[in-house]
Amino acid sequence: MKFYIRKMPNKECVDRQWLIYSQLKDAAFCFCCKLYGISSAGQLANEGCNDWKHLGGKLEKHELTPEHIKNMKMWLEALRWMSRNNGIDNMMLEQIKKEKLHWHAVLTRILAAVQYLAENNGAFHGKRESSINRTMVTF
Repeated sequence: MKFYIRKMPNKECVDRQWLIYSQLKDAAFCFCCKLYGISSAGQLANEGCNDWKHLGGKLEKHELTPEHIKNMKMWLEALRWMSRNNGIDNMMLEQIKKEKLHWHAVLTRILAAVQYLAENNGAFHGKRESSINRTMVTF
C-alpha cells in the first residue's frame, strides 16, 4: 500500500493512480505506460516489476521519465474526454436509448389496440375466416 502514495519533497502526499498490481503476474505495472507506451517505455510498462525491495526507487525514477509523462498526459486527456460524454460508448448508448423509446411506443400502440378490442368485444381477425383447403395427392 505504501507504493500507491508518493511523498513529495514538501511533505505532500500524492496518489499514484497510474500504479496497478497484477495478481496473475505478481507484479506492479504503470497503467498509462502499458496502455499508451511503446516497447521502450521500461519495465513497469512491459513485464512489470516484482522487485518489492527496490520498487520505491524504480517508481520514483519511472515517473520522471519523458515517456511516462507523455503517456500520463494522454491518459488524463482521455479521461477528461470520456467524462465530457464524447466517447463512442455514449453515442452507442444514445442510439440504444432511441431504439428503446421507439419499441416502447410500438408496444404502447399494440396494447392500446388490444385494450380497445377487449372493451368493445372486437375480434383480433377480419370479418371472415378463411379455411385452409387441403387436397390429397395420390400416387
